[in-house]
Amino acid sequence: MRQEIEARLKGPISLPSPPGVAQQIIELAQDPEIDVGRIAEMIGKDPGLSAKILRTANSPIYAQRRRSQNLRQGVLVLGLNATVTLALSFSIISGLRNGKKGGLDYAAFWRRTLLAATAARTAGELIDVKQTEDLFLAALLQDLGRLALDRSRPGFYAELPAEASNAELLSYEKTRAGDDHAAVGGWMLRNWNLPEHLCRAVELSHQPEQAGTGTDSGRFIRCVALAGELADMFVSANRASAMSRLGPRAMTLLGLRPAQLAEIINVVARRAAETEQLFEMSLLDDHDAGLLTDQAREILAIRNLAALNEIDDLRQSTDSLAARTEALEDASRRDGLTGVFSRSCLDERLAMEFDSARRNGWPMSIAFVDLDHFKDVNDTHGHQAGDRVLRATAQLLVQSVRETDIVGRYGGEEFVIIFPGLNQESAWHACDRVLEAIRRTTHDVGGCMITATASIGLATHTSQISFGGVSKLVHAADMAVYSAKHNGRNRVEAFRPTAPGPTALAG
Repeated sequence: MRQEIEARLKGPISLPSPPGVAQQIIELAQDPEIDVGRIAEMIGKDPGLSAKILRTANSPIYAQRRRSQNLRQGVLVLGLNATVTLALSFSIISGLRNGKKGGLDYAAFWRRTLLAATAARTAGELIDVKQTEDLFLAALLQDLGRLALDRSRPGFYAELPAEASNAELLSYEKTRAGDDHAAVGGWMLRNWNLPEHLCRAVELSHQPEQAGTGTDSGRFIRCVALAGELADMFVSANRASAMSRLGPRAMTLLGLRPAQLAEIINVVARRAAETEQLFEMSLLDDHDAGLLTDQAREILAIRNLAALNEIDDLRQSTDSLAARTEALEDASRRDGLTGVFSRSCLDERLAMEFDSARRNGWPMSIAFVDLDHFKDVNDTHGHQAGDRVLRATAQLLVQSVRETDIVGRYGGEEFVIIFPGLNQESAWHACDRVLEAIRRTTHDVGGCMITATASIGLATHTSQISFGGVSKLVHAADMAVYSAKHNGRNRVEAFRPTAPGPTALAG
């Protein structure tokens, strides 16, 4: 993204960070120890948000036999991830709903956005895409960059014709701002410290073909993009024509047959009324919803089967090529032996996460994990046995940390874990879990069962205790590993700059 527009977005444009309680929700969601009580307590501080979460838990979308009587019961019905996602959705819309009169029609913007979010969740349920609540949030934030551009420059969209196509919209944005709203939205979500899969879904919302269908992440991105096109169809002045074009797109992106697409449209039309109540916004009137369902059945039922088969063949060929490309790109970033990120990729992520932490004022921790007496394993059982232990350890590390944490092989028997957003205490507890998992695991090396231990060195960058650069943070974690080795191995030690050397946190 061009520096000029980035500077404007960092300035006082009323959109520098998630509004209201949303920032607190994001921070709480990053805590690996999050529980129902804490999330209910935090949401309970906002009476309006509490009422919406409880109403959602009792809505037909989450129909239960027993009605939730209080917020804690509502959170239990929804689940932690759905509660966090919905709370974010409610608070973001509440904080960003209104804007000055100008080139962007805010009422139409949020109407289209909520239809896209409802369509994303509905399509995800039909084709079994994981994290359907995350689909709702990703589609809700899909065009967030338009709000940012509108607020960064007065009258930014004033000269864009109301009937402009999507291609014309993107061209207009790139000409005037240097990037389109998808790139701006992805940049904003990273600055908000939202999960990477949401950022990628927003970034690729207008070029979903770059995401293959062979992975969960690719299907997630394509589902969000199709939901946006579904919403465009819902609000189109020529809905029949838009629906006719939508059939081939649904087949190309997700392999949806006409009957499946018609079912999605039918469910979205039914759910529109419930979404209207939850978000207090008009989406479709009853007559419009019924007409939409009838049109879907009629138009999609008569799609030419030969054309669909041709599209299906093309989609399979394209998906196969995209999947191979994606696999090759991912393989180049992975360590060949262990499958975790390679040293070069790890260095890139270290620099990126450190820069993000320093710019946004949130903590970042890194841990060096060094297997103890690993040379003895190679000398006693052979290098193949040592390789098996390294592969197993790498998988243990990935399984023991959050999805948002980054695990890579630094070299030899040493791994690095990056904990974005975690302070020293939370990261220490995460390292302790890693250490315990390594201790408990036995390895079969040629019929001989052995166990391993590790020494872990932890260093944390915060706004109060900051490091001058990522290399200094890495050096601090390395010093902490040395201290752990010196003090008996099989332990976690954290670097403390105020002490003469690294000292251990109390367990």
